[in-house]
Amino acid sequence: GMGRETFRDTDEKWTLESMTARSEQQLYSRYPQRYSLVKFHLLFKRKPRSGD
Repeated sequence: GMGRETFRDTDEKWTLESMTARSEQQLYSRYPQRYSLVKFHLLFKRKPRSGD
């Protein structure tokens, strides 16, 4: 997978401050198998503009 340590910050306007992912298993009564729901939380911070 891609962790923060392998992320390359190449955007001129934004920087990635934090990144988390969480997986939840869901079982539905109509289906015998479990399904995964993956939630991502990304926090970006705007970089200072040149001249600021």
